[in-house]
Amino acid sequence: MAAQETDPARAVEDDLTDEQMEQLLAQATTRLRQKESSKSLQTQPYRYTFPKLDAGALDQSYITSTGDVAEADRTRLLEDEQRQKCGGIRKVEDPVVARKIALEVCQTTSSPFHLQ
Repeated sequence: MAAQETDPARAVEDDLTDEQMEQLLAQATTRLRQKESSKSLQTQPYRYTFPKLDAGALDQSYITSTGDVAEADRTRLLEDEQRQKCGGIRKVEDPVVARKIALEVCQTTSSPFHLQ
């Protein structure tokens, strides 16, 4: 009879006493608690650390909006050198006049040896 009490699988087959049932329940609860504690150790979330990126000082926006109106900052759109170039007077040549001048220069500088 002592062999039956120590073997839990065999005890399940036979009629169990209240003490044996409590003992089996106590063993099962200790096993479950051990499994839960081992799972809690394994399932702790990993702490990922991402490097902090420093983009430096950000430039101010060229466009400012006030209400429904958006305006561009004219001082920042062009460099000073380009602004000075575009502010001056330009000489525009007429292509027809330029051809006439080029033909006159060719006719005056042509030598008698140059046959057309």
